[in-house]
Amino acid sequence: MYLLIFFLASYYDIKYMRVPNWIWLLAIPFAALTIYSHTQNPPPTTTAIDFMLISPLILYFYHADYMGGADLKALIFATIFWPTLILYAFVASYFLAAPLKLKKNNVGIPYLPFLTGGIGLAIVIDFLLFSQ
Repeated sequence: MYLLIFFLASYYDIKYMRVPNWIWLLAIPFAALTIYSHTQNPPPTTTAIDFMLISPLILYFYHADYMGGADLKALIFATIFWPTLILYAFVASYFLAAPLKLKKNNVGIPYLPFLTGGIGLAIVIDFLLFSQ
């Protein structure tokens, strides 16, 4: 279900270069359920540590104009949904998007679809490497 929210946000990012706030409002109940379910696995300290590791990177890329507000909100929710995978997803999405991040006609290329792809890639790799 979480990936559907990111696919919907990516669709809006590609089509309109803007993601409506109602998509992130839709994600809040799922984030609350995820936080509740993470009280046991992974431990809340893992979630907090991962969030502290990714936060400086998120803020740097936001202030360097590599991403916009929708991308920032997406990364915050992705950190809640997949706390142990978000750092890998963020790095993967950056390397997917970096060659294409050149501005075309002074319009930036949407980053959110690359983030969604990075999250999907991180989930697939995690499943392949660590599922028994």
